[in-house]
Amino acid sequence: MNLKHTLYSALIGASLGLAACGGQSTGGEFGEAPAARAGDNAVVSVDGSLIYASDLNREAESKNYIKAGQDFTADHPQYDALLGQLVDQRLLARKANSDGLDKDPMVQRRLSTARERLLGNVALEKAIADTVTEKAAQDFYQEQITMRQRGDEVRASHILVATKDEADAVKAKVDDGADFAAMAAKLSTDRGSAAEGGDLGYFQADAMVAPFAERAFATPVGEIAMPVQSQFGWHVIKVVDRRKSAVPSYEQMREEVRQFLTYQEVEKFITGLRENAAIEYLNETPTEEAAETPTEAEAEKITPQEAKEAE
Repeated sequence: MNLKHTLYSALIGASLGLAACGGQSTGGEFGEAPAARAGDNAVVSVDGSLIYASDLNREAESKNYIKAGQDFTADHPQYDALLGQLVDQRLLARKANSDGLDKDPMVQRRLSTARERLLGNVALEKAIADTVTEKAAQDFYQEQITMRQRGDEVRASHILVATKDEADAVKAKVDDGADFAAMAAKLSTDRGSAAEGGDLGYFQADAMVAPFAERAFATPVGEIAMPVQSQFGWHVIKVVDRRKSAVPSYEQMREEVRQFLTYQEVEKFITGLRENAAIEYLNETPTEEAAETPTEAEAEKITPQEAKEAE
């Protein structure tokens, strides 16, 4: 199943500053953090302003140091570096506030944009958490496995030579009892498989060039096929086994399934919001025709060559 989808840009992580500023109030003023949060532990105090374990976990998760729900502990090789980054970020934020930079209109607009991005990400995270559950992933996997047609796989060995005469001679010898693997190791120009006695392992028909696949899948197990030509040369094929293709387990597919469902939910969520909103683009890009039409000022300009000729 094809699980590749484009993730909307709305899933971009929020800035380190907002994610780490546990002591910033909603009004933009930087205040002292409370002594404790319910179910949370402070890991460092910066001039009395606390940074919490949840702040550290969130940043560690955003950098893929840990998985969702895990704790970022002091034995992690990046622990000290990341904690230092949060301390520096807190010091910089406090300095900006003490200098009154938070009152600057441009800074306030940037804070508003960052806050909007963070809230949007939280809304997406909640939507994903509500829908992309373990049960939803297992149900999707079962649905896909049920729909999937299990194709045949063949295990075969081959000896590749340059001409039909060589291929006929090889087949005659193996039909007379010569060891196929030994002949492959000695004669096959496919040196990759020759080292394995010509063994190609199990493969489905679409994994091989058409003439080879057609001959291999038409040959009963245990028999040597008549030589067949492909763009690589002439093949003498021995069919070793045939089976139905294996079905990957849920554990093997779990991360891919959850990733696909996450992308699908993001697309659905964003599309739903757009469909229920009145969106009007007020500063549209000029049409290609209008963009190519010169203004009066541009039309009056002449090139240096034209000026020289005018003289």
